[in-house]
Amino acid sequence: MERSTAAQDATFARVLRETLESPSDDLILDAIEAARYNTFQANLQSKFAQNLTRWTNETPLLKFVVPFIKTPLNILKQGIVERTPLALLSSRLLSSRLRSQILSGDRAGRTALLRVMLGTAGIGMVWNLAADGRVTGSRVGRGSNRNTADLGDVPAYSVRIGERWYQYNRLDPMGTVIGLTADLRELANDLEARTANDIESDNPELVEAFGNLLGIITENVADKTFFKGFADLVEAAHSASERGSGSAAAQYAASIGSNLIPLSSLERNIAKAHDDYAREAWTFMDKLRASTPGNSESLPVRRDVLGRPVKNAERLGADWLSPFLVGKDDSDPAARALAELGMSYRLPDKDIAGVRLNPEQYSRLLEVRGQFLRELIAEQLRSGEWYDVTKYQRIEQLRSWMSEATHASEAAVMDQWPTLGELVERRRDEVRARKTGAL
Repeated sequence: MERSTAAQDATFARVLRETLESPSDDLILDAIEAARYNTFQANLQSKFAQNLTRWTNETPLLKFVVPFIKTPLNILKQGIVERTPLALLSSRLLSSRLRSQILSGDRAGRTALLRVMLGTAGIGMVWNLAADGRVTGSRVGRGSNRNTADLGDVPAYSVRIGERWYQYNRLDPMGTVIGLTADLRELANDLEARTANDIESDNPELVEAFGNLLGIITENVADKTFFKGFADLVEAAHSASERGSGSAAAQYAASIGSNLIPLSSLERNIAKAHDDYAREAWTFMDKLRASTPGNSESLPVRRDVLGRPVKNAERLGADWLSPFLVGKDDSDPAARALAELGMSYRLPDKDIAGVRLNPEQYSRLLEVRGQFLRELIAEQLRSGEWYDVTKYQRIEQLRSWMSEATHASEAAVMDQWPTLGELVERRRDEVRARKTGAL
């Protein structure tokens, strides 16, 4: 028996050595194809992808918005199509070639089928984990770029292991599938809660469901680093429609300009590793200061909805190198109460009656506003009134409190900066005069 095993080992070693020394042409081609597939560099087959590639190559300015085409499309294809039941559909929009390959039953077809089976099994597991609250999705409400669920120091797209949360969305191609599944589970939870509490929506159910689904897909795709330029452009357009095109264009230009600096991403990570807090950086020069190690502390701190300084997220491994965020549940009772609601919201505008605030004034406004909110929530928690009403009644109460807190914080900021107060009062007088026809 031992001689037989030794002979087999010797034969295997000989065949392996001969294969490595003089591989066949088919083996070389298979190796090249496998390398391209595993590095997301496979040639794009669809006409849409080829036309998109040609369009960006012929329009250099688009490279600032979408610098890469092949890698992101291959990641999305491998995740959303090849590792879900969508692979079995015959459609020109998806991949009829993949379906034919699976049905052929050859080695490549069996490998493709195995990817579908493993991916589908993973979707089912993530669905159950998300239902138990152990996996999070984007947690961004439709029509808003913030959600109170983020107050818990738990990163979006993360899974709980022990007492800590670890981000998974960079583990593509399955990261995208997991994120979509978690978001769909959270959407299902919200719909179930609405039905149980008989909450009516202003939109028809089909329209609302389609809008939520579109928002989920957009958030999962836009969150990827290779789509950051496109996501920033969409955000600038959204801000321009709500807060004026001038400031939105300036912030977008500042973001693009800072990204053009060589090794700017590495520099930002090093700066964050030496500064515990995120900073308010609106202009190009402010973004340079925020990304310069040792200089970011000169900028005002960024604050959350409770007025607390926003900490730079902890990372798994070296802070300046790792892309994976790590978090843990917040110990603040008010933050935990808001995180449980998962309420979408927007921070106040960066002006008062059309008078632009500077970063220091805006940081102070958020601090006072947050303290006002926090005291109201803490009082409700102490008295037990917080849980005497339904979730949606608490959300309506919070929206009312947020409006009151904004007015109170604006008055406090104008008292602290008298010149600002004079400008605001003058602007309000002008508005009142126009309304009465005095001008």
